[in-house]
Amino acid sequence: MRRALASRGHAARLARGLAGSADALTHVDTALLDRSRKLAPPGPVRCPTVLGIETSCDDTGVAIVRSRTASAGGFLEGEVTSDFLASQFDLHATYGGVVPRLAARAHEANLPLGLRHAETSSGLAGGLADVDAVAVTAGPGLAICLRHGFAAAVQLAERLRVPLVKVNHLEAHVLAATLAAPEMRFPFLVLLASGGHTMLVLAKSLGLGGFTVLSTTLDDSLGEAFDKVARAVRVGDHCAADAGLNADDPSRAGAGSGADSGAGAGAGSGATVARTLTMAEAAAAGGECDLRGVVETSKGPPVGPSREDGETVAGHLGAALERLAADGDADAVPLPVPLRGGGGKHRGRAAFSFAGLKSAVVRVCESPGVDVREREVAAAIAASFQRSAVTHVSDQLRLALAACDAGAVEGGAASLGALVVCGGVAANSSVRAAVAAAAAQFGVPVFAPPPRLCTDNAVMVAWAAARKLHSSEPAALADACWEADFSPRWAPGDRQPVYVPKLRGPLRDQAARREAAAAAAAAAAAAEAADDRSAR
Repeated sequence: MRRALASRGHAARLARGLAGSADALTHVDTALLDRSRKLAPPGPVRCPTVLGIETSCDDTGVAIVRSRTASAGGFLEGEVTSDFLASQFDLHATYGGVVPRLAARAHEANLPLGLRHAETSSGLAGGLADVDAVAVTAGPGLAICLRHGFAAAVQLAERLRVPLVKVNHLEAHVLAATLAAPEMRFPFLVLLASGGHTMLVLAKSLGLGGFTVLSTTLDDSLGEAFDKVARAVRVGDHCAADAGLNADDPSRAGAGSGADSGAGAGAGSGATVARTLTMAEAAAAGGECDLRGVVETSKGPPVGPSREDGETVAGHLGAALERLAADGDADAVPLPVPLRGGGGKHRGRAAFSFAGLKSAVVRVCESPGVDVREREVAAAIAASFQRSAVTHVSDQLRLALAACDAGAVEGGAASLGALVVCGGVAANSSVRAAVAAAAAQFGVPVFAPPPRLCTDNAVMVAWAAARKLHSSEPAALADACWEADFSPRWAPGDRQPVYVPKLRGPLRDQAARREAAAAAAAAAAAAEAADDRSAR
C-alpha cells in the first residue's frame, strides 16, 4: 500500500513537472518568436557571408560560408571558412534509432562548442562581425531538435545585429550541389537518397514554387532499408570476421549483430569515420582544446569492433552491406522489385517504396534452413536486396526523366542542366552506376557532390541562405513564415507552415484547462465591461 501511494505521488509530481515544462516551453517559444520578428528582415545582399546552424535530427552543425562572384561566368561561388559537425551515433546506437529527447540534450551541449569554434576559427578578418546573416534549419525535422537550433540562431542574430534566414532542410540538400559545382544552372533534377528521405525533386528556381517534388517514399527511405537489411543479415559479424576479430568481443563499438545493432532514423550509407576528438573529450577539455578536431562526419553507428587506437574496422551499416553484397550472387535469392508488375494500387506510380522489399528480406532470413551467420548466404541476400532496391530507384528515375523530357513537368521540358544525386546513399557505387545509366539514356549530365556535402551539415544551410540572399528573385526569401519559428513538416518549394504541437495526457489536459481559464477570464471581462457601460 505504501509503495502504491509512493508511486502515485511520483506520477503526480512527474505530471506537474511535465505540465510546468510545457508552460515554460510555450513561453520560451513565444518569446523567441517575438524576438525573431524584431530582427532586421532579410533582404538582398551581394556576395553575403553567412553563418549556418543545423539541428534537424541528430547532427549538430555550425558553419560559415563566404561567397563571391566568379570572374568568369558571373555565377556565385562559396568558400567554407569554418565547419563544425558533431554526430551522435554513439549516443543513440544502443536504442536502435534516434531518441529525440537525447538528441535535443546533445544539441544543447554541442551548440556552444560549435559557436565557439566558429568564433575562434572563422577565417574572417573581422571575425563574426563580418557575418552578414545567420541561417538556421527551420524544418523539416524533429521539433524538439529544431527548437534548439532556432533559439541559438535568434540569440546569435541579436548579438551580431544581422538578419535571420530560415532555411528548408531539403532545399539546402538540393542546393548543396551548386556549392561544389557553382556553374550549374536551373533547372536540374535531384535524387535525394538518405536515411531520412528518398525523393526526386525538380529544382527550377529559388524560393516559393521553385522546387517540385516529383516522387517521394510511401514508407521507408532507401538508407533506412539498407540499414535494416544490414542488421538482418548480421553484417557486423561478417565485418568482424573479415577483420580477424571476435564478433562477440565486448569491446565492439556500436552496431553489428542482429536486432541489437542500432542505426539512427537518419542513418544513411556514409563513408568510414576516422577517429577524431569525441564530443565528450571536447566537453572535458573545455576551451583548452582545438575544436577544429571535433568533426565526426557520417551518420549511423560504426560497424564492427574498434581497435585500441580507436579506429573503426569497418564503415557504416549501408556501406558495409555494399561491401558484403559485392561478394554475393544476386541471382541466388529471388526478391521482388517494388512497384513493378501486379495489380496493386501503387503499381506503376511515381513513388518509392522499400518496406515490402525489406520485409521480404526478413522473411528470407527467418526461413528454415537459412543461416545468415554463413557469409555466403548473407552475401547472396545482400546482393539480391541491393539489386532490387537499385533497380527500383532506376525505374523511378527513368519515369521522372521521361516526364521532364516530354514536358509533362512544368519547367523541365528537355532542358535539364544536370541530374544530381545526393544524400548518404549517394556513396553507394551501384546507385551511382544506375543513376549514370539512366541519365545517359536521356543525354543528361550527372553530378554527385562530395560525400561531406551529402549528409546533414551546416555548410549546406549557410550556402542555401547565401544563394537566396544574393538572388535578385523576389520569391527567394518569401517562403519563410514569420508567424512560426520552426516547422517539423515543410515540403520544399512551399511556404513554411505554422507548427501546432500535439499534446497528450497530462500536457493536453493542462493546455485545455489553460484555454478554458483564458476563455472564462475573457468572458468575465467582457461582461464586466458591459455592466459598466449599462451603469453609465
